[in-house]
Amino acid sequence: MLLESKDQAAEEGQPGSSQPIPQSAIRLALNDSVSDEEFLSSWLRLLVEEVGGGAVAAVLLKDGADLRCTFSSALSDRDTASLEAVGRRCAAEIKAVIRRFDEGAPQSGRVGIATPILHASELVAVAVILQGDRGRGDALRTLRTVQISSGWLRARLLTRKEALPRAARWRLLRDLSTRLLQQNGLDGATQVLATDLAASFGYERVSVHLREGLNVRLRAVSGAGEFDRRLGVVKKLQAAAEEAILQKAVIHYPDVEGGAFLVTRAHADVVRLQGGTLCTTPILFRGEPLGAIVCESASPEGTPHSVVETLAELAGSLGAILHFFQERNAPLPQRARRWLVTAVSQLFGPAALKLKLATLCLVTLFAGACLLRDEYRITANARVDGQELATLAAPFDGFILAEFGRPGTVIAGGAVLAKLDDRDMRLERLRQAATRRQKTAELDRATAENRLSDANVIEAQIAQTDAELAYLDAMIGRAEIKSPYRGLIISGDLSQAVGTPVKRGDPLFQVAQADSFRITLDVNEDLVDRTRAGQTGDLLLASLPDATFPITVTTITPITEAKEGQAVFRVEARLTRSDPRLRHGMEGIARLSAGQQRLIWIWSHRLVGWLKLKAWPYLPWSGSAHGD
Repeated sequence: MLLESKDQAAEEGQPGSSQPIPQSAIRLALNDSVSDEEFLSSWLRLLVEEVGGGAVAAVLLKDGADLRCTFSSALSDRDTASLEAVGRRCAAEIKAVIRRFDEGAPQSGRVGIATPILHASELVAVAVILQGDRGRGDALRTLRTVQISSGWLRARLLTRKEALPRAARWRLLRDLSTRLLQQNGLDGATQVLATDLAASFGYERVSVHLREGLNVRLRAVSGAGEFDRRLGVVKKLQAAAEEAILQKAVIHYPDVEGGAFLVTRAHADVVRLQGGTLCTTPILFRGEPLGAIVCESASPEGTPHSVVETLAELAGSLGAILHFFQERNAPLPQRARRWLVTAVSQLFGPAALKLKLATLCLVTLFAGACLLRDEYRITANARVDGQELATLAAPFDGFILAEFGRPGTVIAGGAVLAKLDDRDMRLERLRQAATRRQKTAELDRATAENRLSDANVIEAQIAQTDAELAYLDAMIGRAEIKSPYRGLIISGDLSQAVGTPVKRGDPLFQVAQADSFRITLDVNEDLVDRTRAGQTGDLLLASLPDATFPITVTTITPITEAKEGQAVFRVEARLTRSDPRLRHGMEGIARLSAGQQRLIWIWSHRLVGWLKLKAWPYLPWSGSAHGD
């Protein structure tokens, strides 16, 4: 007698019940290091131990059109035949079976229980168990145990079944990725993708479509290097690609399996025009559709489910490569617009908290810069010079006899810095003095003899001699080079020049006043218009960084100088208060106060001025400083 478990038995024995599975079975199912035969034998032993009561079990694996048996242990021919009979009955009906053998039969008092293992409505295997007949309730519990345990068997069988196709998918993905990356641009990459997909899966035609803004554009067609975009079929294919992109779903038309409800109006138009079937797969990049691949097949059966899955995996994996080419080949305005759209969507979207905080900080900073005011200061390089600078030169041709001062020495007013050799002048003075005494005696004799004409001539000669004496006295007095005031020697080292000749007018020393300074500023040409006499500011010197010195502008020279590649104006200023630490030649930075201005103007006016200067030659109009 046969007892078949109709709906009740199937519902009570569905996988996913709360019946616990032994941990040993779980560990075995996850252990991929054993072979399939070892796995089946171990799984059957665990199932028999779980059921108990002298049960025996078998697994019938689908092998083409036949079933191949694996048993839990060495069985008698009678048990083997009974297990195969129940298993084949289950395979034929594709439903759970409970068979109780009649009295007088070889298996009298025993019951056979079998359950099918399915994948995508196709039979993969049958699990069968033969146990003692302990009533209908016990048979149903055993059926439930077999069905729950068969979940691990099903997972193992499907893993082995899909191993080879998945490896083939990875090889195809690797080859496609390599060929795409070898191309020089987007057109070449899309053409290779369309051609290779058509060749790999036997499609009549494969076309690749990519989004460009709000539109979808056909980029490549397999087997066609060029195509006319004005053709009606091209527009219909683009519409079909747009349907898949907008719905973010794979569309197979006609849908013979009755899948999810999708809009397929454009696909229907293509099929009515050309016949066959259509499979459209969206190309994804970071979860968003980048385009779509439209595959046309002449077969009425359409694309197999496994090929559809493969196409979806390839489209999702190759999206990054196509996006790379699309970004690289896009014109600059399009890239800028795309970046702006992405930034705005992130800014007003639910994510990108860091971007929102950064934008808020920038907006706050900009608003503050537009509203707040601060003191605008003109910055310029500065140098400390003496208020007066005296150059001491050689008064006559001669030789250096001695030196008494070197650069850097602070000297008092009237101090002797050097002395020229005046011995020749002193000898000449003695000769001129003797000549005068002789002429004076001659004048007395001429006067006594009343020779008036001779007396006049001698008087003139005496006057000439007196002039010579006065000149010699002056030169002898100037032989000592003296400082005109208290100051600092800034140049003139004669320590290695004693005894060397000098000519009249040769500079020997430069002396600057020690207690009186002037500040020389190099103001950039684009800032000199905001500099005025009387402006105040501060001076910071590199040698005295811990102190600032107040200054006041006195003179703005109208002559520019080129320094460090820039045109600068020389501006002179004076110190409001003196400081004994100041020295001639110190350099630093000066800042002049130029009134209150908005922060945004202070930060940007020089850049704005530079941009105006560079753009002015190319503008169609030009500004004027005076009205027309």
